[in-house]
Amino acid sequence: MESSADPPAVNSGSLIAEFISGDPAKNPFALFPFYIAAAIGILVGV
Repeated sequence: MESSADPPAVNSGSLIAEFISGDPAKNPFALFPFYIAAAIGILVGV
């Protein structure tokens, strides 16, 4: 804090940070590039 009018600093509570797993079975976005490639392939084929 730089002055007494500043709000109090946060020094309690909890922070939950969740990262996307590298395991394709747990990560729905792992196959996203393949879905895009398949969709473009279907559009080009049609």
